Amino acid sequence: MRVVAGKYKGKRLEFPKDEKIRPTADMVKQALFSSLFNVEGLAFLDLFCGCGGIGIEALSRGAKLVHFVDKSSKSILYTKQNLVGMETNYKLFKCDFQSFLKKIDCSYDIIFMDPPYANLEFYHIALNLIFDRKLLNKDGKIIIEHDNTLIGNFKNYKLLSTKRYGKKYLSYLQPNCF
Repeated sequence: MRVVAGKYKGKRLEFPKDEKIRPTADMVKQALFSSLFNVEGLAFLDLFCGCGGIGIEALSRGAKLVHFVDKSSKSILYTKQNLVGMETNYKLFKCDFQSFLKKIDCSYDIIFMDPPYANLEFYHIALNLIFDRKLLNKDGKIIIEHDNTLIGNFKNYKLLSTKRYGKKYLSYLQPNCF
């Protein structure tokens, strides 16, 4: 796995070889960032960051701020290792996603979520907290990575699109109030 484009293009990213951390494939990363066009100058949240690949891609492409969140010590360790040598416009949070979303006093232009597929409730809890706490800036987007078990009824959000990449899907959402 590597950084696909930007300042750190080609940088190798380390990740564990177990199934608990599922790094987003380079092809999916490329498609995700191509659909966003430009993240330069944007605030980006990598929720359930795993080894940090998506947030690091955002940093490489010029995001002004990236927050990495994961409750797993292993995930935070890999993310820290992958961030070595990169600029400091990022912050790591080792905590549960609910605690983070309830306490953070920042809003984002892009929120990427890739929770464990087996726990569908995580998607809905996170989306509700993001909406209720207004953690997304005007015209901001939420991108969720998921498998085919996620039902596309997203209370308070309009589904902009869903794209399939093998067994993975990316769904793009915006709050109904935009």
